Amino acid sequence: MGGHHSCLYSVPITHNNLPNETEVYRYWKTPEKLITNPPEGDIETIQDVLLFTKSFHGEKPCLGKRNKDGVFEFESYDVCVEKATWVGSGIINMGLAPGLKEFKDFDLKLFAIFSKNSVEYVLLDMAASLFGLTSVPIYDTLGHEAVNYILDQTNASTIFISQANLDVLLKLDKFSALKNVVCLDGFREDQKEKLKAHGLGIFEFSEVMENGKNNSLDYPDFPPESIATFSYTSGTTGDFS
Repeated sequence: MGGHHSCLYSVPITHNNLPNETEVYRYWKTPEKLITNPPEGDIETIQDVLLFTKSFHGEKPCLGKRNKDGVFEFESYDVCVEKATWVGSGIINMGLAPGLKEFKDFDLKLFAIFSKNSVEYVLLDMAASLFGLTSVPIYDTLGHEAVNYILDQTNASTIFISQANLDVLLKLDKFSALKNVVCLDGFREDQKEKLKAHGLGIFEFSEVMENGKNNSLDYPDFPPESIATFSYTSGTTGDFS
């Protein structure tokens, strides 16, 4: 006979009998107090979360994509963290995320991403988590004017971009502080020529990964207050925020 198995994640710590209100819940292992770190380990940053997860689930499926037959093929946490390490190392080795000290006292090492979801996108996010980098996602749903605005405001010098979105980028009337374009899925020749004409450096994503594979770096220490991402929304009025 089959059965339904439930998992307990939280427990009520109040006994509320008021209408339209529920009890307050807390993590089931520590209902008596709020915690800053889970009891399983010293976890303060996204880097800690990723490495902690890898230590528990290293050989389990982490990231997958469909093959030509439409069947998902997965790579393990061990493999994905290794590849993300190559990506992050390559970004740093190639100077694709130089430090910016324009926001409070933060030393931001940021890069922009302009692409739909993909394996490469996730590896970039994982690389940022491992090396204390700041990602700036640009969503095509915001319209091409958002690309101008976000690049101008963040002063990102590198953008990781899909081939399809390169055509949007090339329609911009200015490139702000942009210096490098890294294509996730390969340039067309006409795109290469236009980017070169604007004086922009062009790289394939595989080049960045290969660089990091050949010269992998140790993970840096960075504080919990570090900024993981700047995510812009369209808002209801005025500029993007």
